[in-house]
Amino acid sequence: MTTQRDAFSQHLMTHESAPCPECNTMIYREELQRHVEKTHRWRKCITCPDLESEYAKEHFRNFHAKENCPKCDVQFYAVDLEKHLVENHNWKHCHFCEAVNEASSIADHVEGAHQPRLCPECSEEYPSDTMGHHLRSAHSWKPCSVCHHTLSPENFEAHVTEFHVPCGNCGKMFSQEALKFHEEKVHSLVGCDYCIKRFNSEDLTGHILTSHGLQKCPNSTCDEQLPSDAIPAHIGEFHSLKKCWCGSHVQDLRRHMSRIISSFV
Repeated sequence: MTTQRDAFSQHLMTHESAPCPECNTMIYREELQRHVEKTHRWRKCITCPDLESEYAKEHFRNFHAKENCPKCDVQFYAVDLEKHLVENHNWKHCHFCEAVNEASSIADHVEGAHQPRLCPECSEEYPSDTMGHHLRSAHSWKPCSVCHHTLSPENFEAHVTEFHVPCGNCGKMFSQEALKFHEEKVHSLVGCDYCIKRFNSEDLTGHILTSHGLQKCPNSTCDEQLPSDAIPAHIGEFHSLKKCWCGSHVQDLRRHMSRIISSFV
């Protein structure tokens, strides 16, 4: 039977503070869930009531998705896979964290994840695996929601603009360079020769006609339409026409001149 003392003790628990797992801010327990959802965009797991971070999907991977063992190809949940690797394939636990690796790779893991490194902001030393948290909490660096890299405020926008550009057709994210390849291979988009815009073949012709003031090639056997300032180069390369003093480009300049002269007679 619950006494008044027990009820009061339980009530007091709601006023105790606990550190936020993301930013280490001390927050009343009853407010902690609201804080991680609103401030750090944690969401409910789609399978169970637990919360998970939007940019660290470890919870779902560990408890609700199976992975193949890299050694024997048997499937396990991630939380069971590590135990299987240690017991059956002689993998070792890292002395600094919970990660498991092949015995031959432990030294490389420790050097990459736990060797102290200098903070680029304050020059203090921190282990590699805690540097991101230090930069976020002490220097207001932000994690990229797409690739999870931690970046300084002054570099964040440039990073997103360069490496996470949405495709205008399907919405997937690409770097500037990869987006061009994606558009050509997946959506058959072609770049305009006169500006940086890209279109499918049907829309490209209309874009060039309306946006770049095109003129038809003066050669009667050619259907090319080009910007007026590109016509001389086109003629010189493909038709070898001669330019008359009247501004026309003709293949037989002598006959053309004769026609002009005869028109004045």
